Amino acid sequence: MSRPQTTQEQNLSRIFADEAEELDLQETKLASTKECAYEQMSRPHSSSTAGMDTPTRDAFSSTASLSTCGTSQPQSPRNNPAMALHASLLSGKFSDLTITHGKRSWKAHKVIVCSHSPVLAVEIEELIEPAVLDLSHYNLTAVGHVLEFFYTSNYATIDGMPAYSLPTHITVFRLASTLQIPGLQERTAQRFRHNLNHYVTDLNVYFTAIKEVYANTTPDEPALRLAVAETASMEMVNLLAGDVRVNFLRVTSEVPDFQADIYMALLTYNRAKVEFVVAELCDDCGPRDVNDAYKMDIECKGCGQKKTLDFV
Repeated sequence: MSRPQTTQEQNLSRIFADEAEELDLQETKLASTKECAYEQMSRPHSSSTAGMDTPTRDAFSSTASLSTCGTSQPQSPRNNPAMALHASLLSGKFSDLTITHGKRSWKAHKVIVCSHSPVLAVEIEELIEPAVLDLSHYNLTAVGHVLEFFYTSNYATIDGMPAYSLPTHITVFRLASTLQIPGLQERTAQRFRHNLNHYVTDLNVYFTAIKEVYANTTPDEPALRLAVAETASMEMVNLLAGDVRVNFLRVTSEVPDFQADIYMALLTYNRAKVEFVVAELCDDCGPRDVNDAYKMDIECKGCGQKKTLDFV
């Protein structure tokens, strides 16, 4: 025979019932607003699996690609730890920390925030209860994305609009560096590189991103610098052709560190080890015989697909 519930137990039961109802409501909200973003960000980075539902064209080569978000059914937050954790930020349940930025505020959790950023952990330890952490001295958009990363290991942007998303990634990377969040720096660099290589259709966007990258990063944290420099090294023929050449040379003149990084990228990019040297005949010894041919296996520098070349 079960004993009657105490008042405290009844209160706890109501709290957990409310929490379950809240999570069910969050499920609908998350499914409608973030399902596409979560799926595209969790996919492997490739030109056919990330981005918006619109064709994108490579500014350097005119190669077009089309990508779509998936149609998988949304999971309940109670069955998905990542969504449940994000729901706790949205609902503010069991929060022991308020983070503010001007008129904006978030109900957060010390254990989550402190485990990601040692800089914020020091600031939080010095707070007097009730704990309120003011981050108004940082960029508002970046602060929102940092908090989203704390609870989801990612953040949502419209990568198919690089004129907007590239500056956003740069701002988030800078704040992640300031707050010492290496996981976010790595994630931001990956998304910046993917965005740069797959969605830039206007070279002016690329040139602007170069200046912003070098103005907001240091050689000690070169991830974004390497991304723009390696892109230049791979597309050097196109960047030095036609009207583009003038703008490209102007950028390299205005940003000398970018120019230096290009030189390093040209020296190190895709330097394959020489496995064998094909024997040839000089003009005096005559041409090769008809059957004197050889084959060479290579990989596509973009997708890695194997291909065999016949030399006859």
